[in-house]
Amino acid sequence: MYFSVVDIVDSLFAAQPQFNFGLEWAQSLKASLHRFAISHMDEILPILHGYNYPSLDKEDIKNFCYELSDLIQSYGDEDFYLENFRQLLKANGRKGELVFIEDNTPGLLVEEYFGLRDGRCAFYKDSMHYFDEEAEAEIALKNTIYTLKGEKLSNFKFINSKNERLIQISDVWVGLLGKLFAELDQSTPEMIISKMESLTQEQKECIRIINSLVDRAERLHRGLIQNVNSIEIIHHRGLLLGVLGDLAR
Repeated sequence: MYFSVVDIVDSLFAAQPQFNFGLEWAQSLKASLHRFAISHMDEILPILHGYNYPSLDKEDIKNFCYELSDLIQSYGDEDFYLENFRQLLKANGRKGELVFIEDNTPGLLVEEYFGLRDGRCAFYKDSMHYFDEEAEAEIALKNTIYTLKGEKLSNFKFINSKNERLIQISDVWVGLLGKLFAELDQSTPEMIISKMESLTQEQKECIRIINSLVDRAERLHRGLIQNVNSIEIIHHRGLLLGVLGDLAR
């Protein structure tokens, strides 16, 4: 849901750049909007659907901004960043402009995650990147032109995971992290402490190993840790991973 709604914030800053006070500010506004959207999904989704989000017609932008603003206001949320987002949204409603949620495919919240692949290839240009076979992603990446010293970058390969043990291992690792993060996302430090008390020593050792691998990757290079969530969720997971690590020692 995060990438489905944060284009609203980027659209506000495109129209009102004087209110973009930097990366941390933008991330905080996005995190607050995302948290509100998740908490009020039953009311947010009909609004998005009613305006063919993310492909709003010019004449509907004002009403969209006001309706979303009114919904936020109706809950009286005292979140500083959410209120600033709401005020920017109202101002944009008067302008009638939301550049990143116009002229897209109606109803398609996330078209693809292609940028997660090509960004890694561009950022780590001297590394070879191996991806699991996926026809559309391979075509898209091959059609993307990045050059180094005048030559097109070709530092990636798509291979069949059945023939590559490292991809098989990475699939298991990602699945394991997904299960762990899903648990962390609905937990508090107190809940984690209680759950850890019920684990066997062997289970605690597994937790310690997971935590150690995450820490080692981050110490090697923070760019190896790729997040696709709000900064609020990232901080929450980091806090609870720290709690897990301390308890598993």
